[in-house]
Amino acid sequence: MDHWVGKVAIVTGASSGIGATAVQALARAGMIVAGLARRIERVEELKKHLPPEAANRVHAFRCDVTSEESIVNTFRTVDRQLGGVDVLINNAGVSKQSCTLLTPGNGEDLRTVMDTNVMGLVLCSREAFQSMKRRQVDGHIVNVNSILGHKYVAFPNLNIYGASKYAVTAITETLRNDLRNEGTKVKVTSISPGIVRTEMVPEGKQFESTPMLEADDIVGAILYALGTPPHVQVHEDAAVPLLPQAAPPAYPAAPMVMGPPGYMPVPQNGMPIMTQPGMPMQPVLGQQQVASWMPMPQGIPNCPPGLEYLTAVDQLLVHQEVELLEAFTGFETANKYTVKNTFGQKVYWAVEDTSCCNRMCCGPDRAFEMKILDNYQNEVLHLHRDLRCKSCCFPCCLQKLEVSAPPGNVIGTVVQKWSLCRPVFDIRDRNNETVLTIRGPVCQCGLCGDIKFAVFTKDGTEVGKVTKQWSGFVQEHFTDADNFGINFPMDLDVRVKATMLGALFLIDYMYFETGDNKKIRR
Repeated sequence: MDHWVGKVAIVTGASSGIGATAVQALARAGMIVAGLARRIERVEELKKHLPPEAANRVHAFRCDVTSEESIVNTFRTVDRQLGGVDVLINNAGVSKQSCTLLTPGNGEDLRTVMDTNVMGLVLCSREAFQSMKRRQVDGHIVNVNSILGHKYVAFPNLNIYGASKYAVTAITETLRNDLRNEGTKVKVTSISPGIVRTEMVPEGKQFESTPMLEADDIVGAILYALGTPPHVQVHEDAAVPLLPQAAPPAYPAAPMVMGPPGYMPVPQNGMPIMTQPGMPMQPVLGQQQVASWMPMPQGIPNCPPGLEYLTAVDQLLVHQEVELLEAFTGFETANKYTVKNTFGQKVYWAVEDTSCCNRMCCGPDRAFEMKILDNYQNEVLHLHRDLRCKSCCFPCCLQKLEVSAPPGNVIGTVVQKWSLCRPVFDIRDRNNETVLTIRGPVCQCGLCGDIKFAVFTKDGTEVGKVTKQWSGFVQEHFTDADNFGINFPMDLDVRVKATMLGALFLIDYMYFETGDNKKIRR
């Protein structure tokens, strides 16, 4: 937040709830804050709860966001008195729960919701951008949205509120696109909380046992988004209260997204999405130019760069490329793989990095480095395998593969365990603790069928599998290009998912690459 010290933030709906908390937090962070509300006396009251130097940075302005004239005049006043706006927090919102969509005479209530939640947000964003543009400022607009802007919930008397938040979701993307077309680096962030304990929540027994977020939790998410470096933009941040669970999963779950103190942890399907502002976005899924690549949930906090793809999948398909030179001459070439999701979209591209001498002399037992690249040709994973034994006769020197993300930072290892009859591998985390175990079949030469390597937790529960898929007679018998599938729980820690992907490649080299086992299959 240091780069915002002395800058001006406008907070709409500043008289209570999230808005009031945001005013105080931003003032404490060193920003000059213009609190917009109809009840400005309540904004003035906030100063009593702040240290004197922070209280002096809070300014109350009367504004009705349902009136375009009021919005325009207020922003002009802020420009004149405070020098312009650098950050806009579009927090003003209202819910009229006194009627349904079918209640007679509900027109005024419904219009109030739309004028406040939708038109007020659009007009405030427009005026804020004009102020930023005049002063050539790369500012930040934060829209306080709702999970109801992403998923319908059948809650009594919500009437048009959910529709207004769906509109905010669409407007946020449209606004981001318009700003990009203007050639600016103004950021836009949507914060989508679940139910928050504010004045908008009606009193009554129906909410006594309902888990709720506090306004501090949402403001923590706002501060987190504002505190990102200039080249990082948080697109969407969903926050929901944690619900009690009967029992934790037996495997390491995906880490909760953590921000500054007061920031509510967010499970994986509510993780923030980040990009660099001003950079071209990946086109929408379905557009021809990117139909072959999986859209990327970018820059998820606490996730190694490039592994964000793995947060959204529970199955991957790995296809080894057929090398004609190798098929016709037997000359061993560097392996290349395409990693896809279940929709056939490319997720990663894997390339072996070894010398010709290494490949020809050591064959499938060779040491190798493997680079796993994303759509932008960035190396997001690095696999390292030493030259080791794989026979049960040498238990002290069995196979081991290190997985790094980013390259140089080991996030997990795959370690072969001694076993007399069947392949056994441990999946270990970055602390060298075993989190999963892979057990293969006694015979790895399946005839016209798939070969399964089952994945188990420490308590013996099967939670996934690595499968060598039958590729057809021609490919199986005349090449060593194989197809694999890998399944794991959706909420598995992304680092463990990446390590399991590394295990898949190790299994391919050990049991299905050209060598004695391949000769048996021929």
